Order: sequence, then C-alpha cells, then structure tokens
Amino acid sequence: MERRKIERHAPREYIMVYDDRDGRPLGKLINLSTDGAMFITDGPIKPTTILQCRVKLKEPILGHDKIYFAAECRWCRKNVAAGHWESGYHLQVSGIEADLISYMVLGFKLCDWGDEDLPDVKTTEMENRRKSVRFEFDGAFPVYEFRGYRQLGTLADISIEGIRIFTEKRFDRDEIFRCRIKLPRKVFQQDFLVLEARCMWCRKQKGVARYESGHMLLNTSKEDLAIILHLLIYYARPQRTKRKILIAE
Repeated sequence: MERRKIERHAPREYIMVYDDRDGRPLGKLINLSTDGAMFITDGPIKPTTILQCRVKLKEPILGHDKIYFAAECRWCRKNVAAGHWESGYHLQVSGIEADLISYMVLGFKLCDWGDEDLPDVKTTEMENRRKSVRFEFDGAFPVYEFRGYRQLGTLADISIEGIRIFTEKRFDRDEIFRCRIKLPRKVFQQDFLVLEARCMWCRKQKGVARYESGHMLLNTSKEDLAIILHLLIYYARPQRTKRKILIAE
C-alpha cells in the first residue's frame, strides 16, 4: 500500500550516499522529499536502522557542497529483476540541513519538468537558477495590505527573489511596500506569507482595469523563505513561457 503523503522527486542521475562515520558507500539516492528518501543498495537494510548519511553535491547550494542527515529505514525489498535492494527512509534533519534538502528537492522538481519547459534563464550556478525561475499556481492567492483586510490583488507568480502581482493600484518604480499573501492552507502554523518588496516595474494591462507589477523581495526572513520553498515544492509549477530572466555574473 502506498502510504507516502508528500510527493518525491528524482535526480536526473543517481546520487551516491556515503556513511558519514567511515566514508563507505551506502547506496544511491533515487528520489527525495523534504522528509523522506529512497535508496538502492547492494544488500538489505534492516528496518528501524538509522544511517548517518553524507551526500556530495555537484554544485554548491547556499555555499555548501555537502549535505548531512540521518535516515531511518522504514522498509526494504529486493528488486529481483534489477539485482539490487530498494529501501525507503524517513529523514531526520533540522536547521541549515533542512534548508539544503529543500533546495535540493526544488532542483529535482525543475529537472522533472525538463529544460524545454522552463523559461530562458542565464545563470552561473544551479542555486541561482533555482532562485530565478518563476513558479505559478493553478489557483488565485489573494494579496492583502500589511495592516488590515483590504485586498490589493492576486499573486501571479513567485520565485525565491521576487513576485509578480495583479492589482488595481499602480506602483511607482522603487516603491517599497509590505503585504500579506493568503496561503492555501496553514504552512508552519502560518495563515499568511508576509513580504516586503520593491517595485521594479509596473504596467497597465490591456483591456482590463488592473495593473501588472514585478517586485524584488527585501529582508526576507528565514521563516518566510521556508514558506516560499514549501509553496514552490508542493503547490507551484515552473512557468512554461519563455520569459527572459538575467542573473548578473
């Protein structure tokens, strides 16, 4: 029976997982979520076994080239046709390691879509690519003023570094404002994502009485960044439009 509640994403190439205590190879990572993983190994792993794992990243994330985590084996079975063992794990992570795994999952999610589905993004490393790609949602996320309950508009898309919104209000370039975005459900016990942003551009939409504007996020807290990552991983999809987004080298 499939009991997994959180969707997992797979890397394009299997990633080696090493025992952090003695450096020996444990197996290969074949899919990952923020709280679980699946390995393939040469031999069986006894359920309830806790492995101390180390993964070497091909490209740095947030200045780190390795991720360390504990993984508790929940099940193990032999794949007779492939000639190896498969096992599922619950991850035990916190702090910066949890942030790194969230970025890693987001990177795998982008790989699931494929380069042909993503905007044309010029970046120097994968971390920048994860930040610059904009994600959109199937439903409308209301955007409210920071104090009070007046709705300013709706969220069009979001990235780690910016948002695009539709509003009846015209924003001036470089205008700084604070807003609250209503979440589809509570995330880390929060009903709203609170953001501060600077307007980079604003234009009136043709045929409708509303404006479209792009904003760069300012002073994003670690807690709000975690909520954004959660939204990107579980509720969003990369934009299919070929929007040019440049990252300075």
